Amino acid sequence: MHSKPNVCFIIYANPDNYPPIINAVKILSEHLNIILICRNQNDPRITYPENVRVLRLGRLESAKDKQNKFWFFKLSEFFAFTFRAVLYAWRYRCRLIYANDAYGFMAGLLASRIGPRRNIIYHNHDFIIYSRYIGLRNIIRYFGLRLARFNDAVVFPSSFRMRYFRRYARLKKSIFVVMNTPLLVKEPPVSKWQALLKARGFNPVNKVILYQGQFIGKGVCLAEVLQSVPLWREDVLLAIIGDIDQDYRQTLESEIEELGLESRVIFLPCVAYPEILNYASGAHLGLALRKHEDINARFLAGASNKIFEYMALGIPALVNDSLDFRLLFKDTPCVYFSRQESVRDIAGIVNASLTEQAEYAAKKQACLKAHREKFNYESQFAALQEFILRKALG
Repeated sequence: MHSKPNVCFIIYANPDNYPPIINAVKILSEHLNIILICRNQNDPRITYPENVRVLRLGRLESAKDKQNKFWFFKLSEFFAFTFRAVLYAWRYRCRLIYANDAYGFMAGLLASRIGPRRNIIYHNHDFIIYSRYIGLRNIIRYFGLRLARFNDAVVFPSSFRMRYFRRYARLKKSIFVVMNTPLLVKEPPVSKWQALLKARGFNPVNKVILYQGQFIGKGVCLAEVLQSVPLWREDVLLAIIGDIDQDYRQTLESEIEELGLESRVIFLPCVAYPEILNYASGAHLGLALRKHEDINARFLAGASNKIFEYMALGIPALVNDSLDFRLLFKDTPCVYFSRQESVRDIAGIVNASLTEQAEYAAKKQACLKAHREKFNYESQFAALQEFILRKALG
C-alpha cells in the first residue's frame, strides 16, 4: 500500500454491484489508501486501483443463498463480520469509516468507537423502511435510524429521501446529497449494437429501446413496455440487459409469446459495471420507469444509476412523470416523462422520438451538456470528497 492515510469502506454486500461505491473509491484512491471491507457475496466483477485492499469476509455464497439461511446463521454471520471489520479498521489504523448500508453502518459505528475515535460517514443508498416484523433486517434498520445521529455526516442519493430520513432519525449532522451518476465520460464508447444485432439476425440499422439493470424484478414496468411494443414502428426493438428474477422472466416470456414479439425483443445477461456504457452506447432511448412500490421507488430521481448512464451517452430516458423527476429536470429538458403504467404513453413517446426529430436531437444535446456540467460523479462527490479529505488528512 502507498504511504497515504487509510480509510475504511464497509458494506454488508458485494460493492461491485454499487456504482456509487466503485466511483467514490476510484476518486478517493488518488489521495488515500482504501480498505474495502465487504461480505463474500457473489463472484468479484471489478478490478480496483492498486492501493485499494478488498477484504471479502466469510464464505463465498450467492446473495440468495445467504438470504435463505436460518435466522441463527444470519445472526452468526453478521456478528462475525462486525467483529472482523472492527479488527481490520484497528489493524490498518483507518482514520475514517465510510459505511454503505445499515449493516455496514452498525459495524462501522462500533469500529469508530473502539480505540482511537474515528470519524464515520453513513451513505444511505436506500431509505430504511422499518416494520415491526421481528428479524435481523428490521433490528438493524431500527438501530440504524436511532443511531444515525452519531455519524459525522450522512449521504443520500436523493434530496426527497434525505428529508424523510432526517425527520425519522432526528438528524442534525452534516448531510450531503450525492446522486448516483457515472464518472465523467469524455469520449463515448463505440456502439456495439450494430454488431450485436447482426450476429442475432436483425437488421443492424434497427432502433434499440434499452432497459439496463443489474437485478430486474416486477417493479420496473417491463410488462407495460412489452404491451406497447406492437404500437411501435416496426424497425424498433426492445433490448433488456441484466439478471432477471426467474418468475418475472417467465411472465415476460409468456407476454412476448402471446403478443408475437419473439423477433422484436432481445435479452442480454448482466455485464460488469465498467462495461455497461459499452452496451448502452448507440441505443435510441433508455427506459427507467418504475412502479411506486415503496418510498424508494417513489423518490427515484437522483438514485437511478441508469438514467444518468443513458444521459452520459446522449440517450434520452423515459422516466416517471412524478414530482421529484419534474423538479430535478425542470431546467434540463433531457428526458421524456411518462405515466409509468400507461401503455399508450410509452408507445406515444417512443414513436414521437422517431418522428419529432428536432425535439429528440435537442434532448440528446441537453443530455450531454447536463452530464458534463452537473450529472457526473466528480461534480456530485466534490463537496463530500473535500469533507472526507479534511477529516482524513487533518
